Amino acid sequence: MGGPFDGKRLLALGVNRAMALDLYEAGQSTLAQAAKLADLSVEELIEILGQAGVPAVSYSPEELAEELENAR
Repeated sequence: MGGPFDGKRLLALGVNRAMALDLYEAGQSTLAQAAKLADLSVEELIEILGQAGVPAVSYSPEELAEELENAR
């Protein structure tokens, strides 16, 4: 995690977006909360997360297997 004072992230994204990314990455906000803070749609935030190398979802192997099973 870059932290809220990561200069590259601040310059690239701006304060609110960088803060939203850091809070989401630290598990301290949901996607919807982070998107609202960044003044983005959830879809736009997911795009930025991908560009920053931050996973939009994080499942344990067991949770992922359960989600895949439920999707069938």
